[in-house]
Parts: sequence; C-alpha cells; structure tokens
Amino acid sequence: MSTNYRPAHGSGAQVVEFTATLAAHGLDRPDAPDYVTVELSTDANNTFRIAVDPRGEFPSWRMDARIARGTIEIVQTFCDGTATDERPNWMGTVIEEARTRLLEGSA
Repeated sequence: MSTNYRPAHGSGAQVVEFTATLAAHGLDRPDAPDYVTVELSTDANNTFRIAVDPRGEFPSWRMDARIARGTIEIVQTFCDGTATDERPNWMGTVIEEARTRLLEGSA
C-alpha cells in the first residue's frame, strides 16, 4: 500500500491518499471491489472527509466525518454525489483502515 501526502484546498489543509486492498481483509466477493483508492482530507475549517474511489463497476463514496474518542464517526455519506444513510458492508473495512492510519501513526 502506498501513501501519498500533499497539501490541498489552501493553507492548513492536508490530504493523505492510500490504496486499501479489500481482498486482503477477506472481502474477496462479487459485491465488494478488490481495492479502493482512499483520500483522507481536512481543510482549513477542520472539515474531515473520506473519499473512496473503487474505480470500476462500483460507485464512488464520500463521507464527512469527525474523530472522537479514538473512532471515526461518520456525519454524512454521499454515493456518487447523492446523500444517503446507507453504506455497503465493505465500507466498514475502509473506515477502520483510515482510523488505523490516522490514529495509530501509519498515515
């Protein structure tokens, strides 16, 4: 897995990009992509976003979130730009990978 760091959205903003291989987490099945590109970003207003691009037959996802008590709490979810209350089960693995990278120092 590669990790990319770059500034974004003006001063104070940060972006971390990585690839999560879902098959390595036991999610090698037809209803989940094999891997996704994940972009974690925060802007000058402390807005924390998780963007997930599965590249292929699956839709893209964006989650507005906050970090509280060692977990990532999803505030709002968007699927291909449309707000939704539902996320596929494999998204939990992506969120956990993001939490691990941010809070345990591998991001």
